[in-house]
Amino acid sequence: MRPGTGRPVFVVADAWGQLNSYAGLVGRLETTRPVYGLRLAVTDDAGVRRPVAAVVDDALAAIGEVQPQGPYSLLGYSFGGLVAYEAAVRFRAAGAEVSSVGLLDVLPPAVNLTPAERRAHSWAGRVQTARSGTKVRKALARHLPGGLRQRFADPVQAMVRGLFAAVEDHELSRYDGMVTYYQARERLPVVGNTLAAWLRVAPHLVITEVPGDHWDLLAAEHLDELAARVSATLR
Repeated sequence: MRPGTGRPVFVVADAWGQLNSYAGLVGRLETTRPVYGLRLAVTDDAGVRRPVAAVVDDALAAIGEVQPQGPYSLLGYSFGGLVAYEAAVRFRAAGAEVSSVGLLDVLPPAVNLTPAERRAHSWAGRVQTARSGTKVRKALARHLPGGLRQRFADPVQAMVRGLFAAVEDHELSRYDGMVTYYQARERLPVVGNTLAAWLRVAPHLVITEVPGDHWDLLAAEHLDELAARVSATLR
């Protein structure tokens, strides 16, 4: 995605297996390090979404081809952040060093929430979707190539009801290293409470606010501040 020198930064593709949504952010990062994008298969040959663990397997293999040994730097938005996190877990379990893990507004899968957190998350999700319908459509336009966009008769409903269903039963692994969580500033306050689920498995989680909400976090108007905050963790 970007040439450079030194240890790479690996950016994990989003929920559609695409990297185009990261282009503006990558171009603004204040680093001389190369940035590699991991475009991973998120569905099988039948079009069924693959388990998170299978996508992580592919991520580890792709990273190993470029950088056989750590320290590793990983970054991902939403589903991509979930894969980046679990890849970091696997690297540390294998004895490799991980220097940075960046999660761009990654909500924990529902199975990791308490009943109270799950109810709050469900309510907030409905409200946020109602507030952000236009932003969702714009996000789809940024993230999806034309052929995929045509498969969604109603992008908002398709997104809310189906796209992330395959990850909701994924149980987060424990990670004792440092993790930086970039929380969208315009999320409803109750959504922030679900970060407790992350803190239960990643006790060294550092939370930093960035502009926008989940759907327009990577939009052009927010990229200068977001890039500055991400760059600070790569130095």
